[in-house]
Amino acid sequence: MHCFIKNSSFSVYHIYADNLSNHTQNPYPAKNNFWSPSPNYSLRTYIDNVPLFLTLNTSSSLSQCNVMTRDNFTTVDRGFGIIDTIETEQIPFSESYPPEVELYGQAEVSKEEGNYAGAINLFKHIIQNYRNTQSSDMSLYSIFECYQFLDTGTTSEYRDILYSDLKNFLTTEINTTEHSMEFDDAAYQFILVCDVNMEKYYDALTGYEFLAQFHPEPETRLLSSYDYAELQAILGTGESVKGSDNSERSLAKLLKKLEKEILSDPVKSKLKEKYETEMISKSEKDGSKSISKSDFTKKGKSEIEKNIYSKRENDFISKSNYILISGRNLSKEELQKNYHKDIYTILGVENTDNNSSSQSELPTEYSLSQNFPNPFNPVTTISYQIPTDGIVNLKVYDILGKEVATLVSEMKRAGSYQVVFNGNNLASGIYFYKIQSGNFNQVKRMMLIK
Repeated sequence: MHCFIKNSSFSVYHIYADNLSNHTQNPYPAKNNFWSPSPNYSLRTYIDNVPLFLTLNTSSSLSQCNVMTRDNFTTVDRGFGIIDTIETEQIPFSESYPPEVELYGQAEVSKEEGNYAGAINLFKHIIQNYRNTQSSDMSLYSIFECYQFLDTGTTSEYRDILYSDLKNFLTTEINTTEHSMEFDDAAYQFILVCDVNMEKYYDALTGYEFLAQFHPEPETRLLSSYDYAELQAILGTGESVKGSDNSERSLAKLLKKLEKEILSDPVKSKLKEKYETEMISKSEKDGSKSISKSDFTKKGKSEIEKNIYSKRENDFISKSNYILISGRNLSKEELQKNYHKDIYTILGVENTDNNSSSQSELPTEYSLSQNFPNPFNPVTTISYQIPTDGIVNLKVYDILGKEVATLVSEMKRAGSYQVVFNGNNLASGIYFYKIQSGNFNQVKRMMLIK
């Protein structure tokens, strides 16, 4: 802090100056100075066009300065050599947050600072000690992102150690049965990604077979069957199956094999139980033919699916079975073509135009679909449906609730729509997208990984 003392006896207007002829002396900057007493409005000398060079007063008269601390000030560089000083005031926070929310904030800060090991420890602590909370669910996605950042791909041994640690942790958490179905489902899919990254392709194959046959969401079944087909292509495995009879027998054989694996695999066993509970809940919610736990042993799998799923959903299941059993008969180009066609069907659109609409069959209810792909980098597609004409607002928010993008804000006719979101200018992390139309409000979560 520089402190200048007014000296009216010298030939200056209001401050003491020395060595006026030495034009090479650098003046003190305007910031971090204090004038005692308060200065007049002008700074000039009686000598025209001569720079004013100041002498720092270090005498006892400095005690006249009412020195101000810099704690209550911040500086902002406005550019062009202009530095603005702004007084700040700390506003007391009366609102308190649950401990897991505060821990999650600390973990996110560590992740953004590149301290991935520290962030992983915090995320693990949240998942283990605050199960079945939103913070725990968000930590699952964040911890997977941290492991990906640590994956430098230097050696296969390093990757095996890295992803084995994550797989073992997630396996233990699923086996606690204390998390939600959504958490366990996402954790299991991350486990399969770990298997692929460790090149344990056969383990991943059986996992995608399991999802393609038992997952409560037909869309996930279909996508899992394509994951299975992609791994088959890498391994060059699989048998060609021709004819519907062979396909049916092969599907029955596959189910028998999976049921045997489920009995010996605690993770698959617990997931299957949760998937069945979700299917029961769906039958009650949608008003379809109600099913009970005992129906899964008394009735055939296909019979239950026909009762609780719509025709469109059962078409997804049939296509999933076809890809699982007969996908090896298709060339890589045919698989890619079918994959993209099915993606657009899942999204409820018939073309790929940004913010496009499908009017062939008007929806009967509002809905907001999960973005695909998710996680994504950096582009993903969000689909929504509105049964009546109205204003639609679709916005994206970061984890702190700050709006980062407006995807839709206009009048829309009834129909099914898709909009492409590009997160190229955003940092990796969890984001939320919210739709509002009439009285309909819904929020979903997505994850950007770069």
